[in-house]
Amino acid sequence: MQICVLILIGISVFAWVTEKTIINPVTLFLLLWSLIFALSKKQLFGLTSVDYNTYLILMIGVAFVLAGYYLGKFFWNGNQYLQRVATLRKEFSAHDIKYTSVFILCILVILISLPTVMTTMQYLLSGNSLGFVRQLAQASDSSLNTSQSGAIVALKNLVVSPFIMILQPIVAVDFYFGNRNRNLFILDIVIVGLRVLSDGSRSSLLYLIFSFVAAFVVKRLKYKRMGKQIHRAGKRKRNFIIVAFVVTIGLVFLAWTTLSRSGENVLKDIYLYFAMEPLMFQQWKTIAQGVHLGYGEASTNGFSFAVLYVLKNLKIISEYPLNWLDINTMIGNTQSQWLVISSQGTRANAYVSLFWYFYVDGRLWGVIIGSLIYGITVSMSLLQAIYKNSLRSICMYIFLLQGLIMSFVRFQFADMTYAVAFVMIWFLFQQQETQNSDELGDIKE
Repeated sequence: MQICVLILIGISVFAWVTEKTIINPVTLFLLLWSLIFALSKKQLFGLTSVDYNTYLILMIGVAFVLAGYYLGKFFWNGNQYLQRVATLRKEFSAHDIKYTSVFILCILVILISLPTVMTTMQYLLSGNSLGFVRQLAQASDSSLNTSQSGAIVALKNLVVSPFIMILQPIVAVDFYFGNRNRNLFILDIVIVGLRVLSDGSRSSLLYLIFSFVAAFVVKRLKYKRMGKQIHRAGKRKRNFIIVAFVVTIGLVFLAWTTLSRSGENVLKDIYLYFAMEPLMFQQWKTIAQGVHLGYGEASTNGFSFAVLYVLKNLKIISEYPLNWLDINTMIGNTQSQWLVISSQGTRANAYVSLFWYFYVDGRLWGVIIGSLIYGITVSMSLLQAIYKNSLRSICMYIFLLQGLIMSFVRFQFADMTYAVAFVMIWFLFQQQETQNSDELGDIKE
């Protein structure tokens, strides 16, 4: 295992050099899984051991995500049509943010979130932690969930949660490539704060920080491609200060929420977050072997669940398809069922990684094919973001990269929130024809 970890680190460093930035899919993904493998083998805090076969399946998955990424780059470089479309600006359309639609959704999210925040603030002011709020939010029979009407629940599932997720890369793209709309930024900060207070989740804050860093990297790469100087000294310093401020405030707030949720167990929790994936995969792999193959149902569960959820609530169908329901129920169980992961009796949920969903769909061949397709998708998205003059392409890449980083928890497209957010991207940008320009792309300073 040590040799494998060293190989992954070596490849990540190679990608860092060749991609000209550390914020690239290969380096981030391989460093993440190097850390997971290394920490898992340490078995600290009584963490249960993992068998060789499980590690082998995970290593195969990592290898084929890597292969898919470079296969996507090879396909891009070798296909003259794609190159031609991507480099001649007059042959493609730029996409701008639909600010009016985004503002309307921001106001809607705030209005829907306020009643829940008023309730959770009572708990927090009474001395309870964000961890307690998080437990309430995850419990289907808690007062936070049972007091809401069916219409509000549907709006939260299909609009509020997906929009909050996609809003983070939209705000980052607007800052670096759009109009730098101050009102949009302020609304986003309010929404992220309300999100943390309403359910104790830190994901929106993490997404905001990551989106700003990723957008900045894409901007640098686009400038380098065009052979331009990145910034004049004054503007470079100003942008660095702004980004540093956002990241610093975000990290301080993140640290506070983490301490509020974990308390004195913060170090143990951080270790387990990045060490238990192989064990969780192993335990849920055994459970999955008792269920029929998904044949893609697990990996695309987010899309199918959204469609079936709407059809069922509109009374178009009375029941969910049985085969799909088996897979969906098992996916839901990874969130709701807490398995023992250590000799100390520590329990955990989720964190089965993206490879478990591929395994459910087709066992080892599912891991190979699913990982390969995913790697190709991320690779092509990066190239689209760099070479095309489209804010939507940049937003899409940041969104997919965000999903890649969080893939140690789950395959994001199996989650309805992520899947609906992906679809939302196509409706929150408007097409604008660009003609008569000798530039490859415009980047606002």
